[in-house]
Parts: sequence; C-alpha cells; structure tokens
Amino acid sequence: MDSNSEALQENKMAKKKNTTKDHLTQLIQKTNSLTYEASLKELDILLEKLQNDNVLVEDLQSYYLQANIYLRHCQNLLETIEQEVIELNIDQIIERKNS
Repeated sequence: MDSNSEALQENKMAKKKNTTKDHLTQLIQKTNSLTYEASLKELDILLEKLQNDNVLVEDLQSYYLQANIYLRHCQNLLETIEQEVIELNIDQIIERKNS
C-alpha cells in the first residue's frame, strides 16, 4: 500500500470515527429527555436487533454502544429515584420524631 492509499484510508477512518462520535453525542442528548419506560423500550429494541442472526457485523458495535447509552440512562434514573426515596424516608422519620 503506497502512502497516498494509506493517507486516504486514515482519512476515511477519521471521518467515520467523527461521524460515530457525533451520532452518539446526539443520541445521549436525545436519551437524556426520555422517561425510564421509553429508554427501556429502546433498549429492548436494540437487544432484539443484537440477538438477530441476520445482524451485520458492522452494526454490532453501534448497537452495543447505543444499548449502553440507554442502559446508563435507566440506571441514572433509578439511582435518582432511589436517592429521592431515601431522602423522603429520612424526612418522614424526622417529622415523626418531632411530632
């Protein structure tokens, strides 16, 4: 492979990497506005695609990364709710103690 071919290949790879990064950034922004149920539904759809025997190898990484974004979003929402429940319980305990 000559230096021009190598440079073209590297340029293509860099463009693809930037496109993927931009796509994932947009997906993260979109996902942040989803409810837990909507995010879980999107995760289920991606899991079905990953389990399909006809899935293209080229799509595996993209599906995997997208699934991780939805999964992290669901985990963050659950952690937030858990913290709110803990705070509510502490406030209720304090109220009962002061009554």
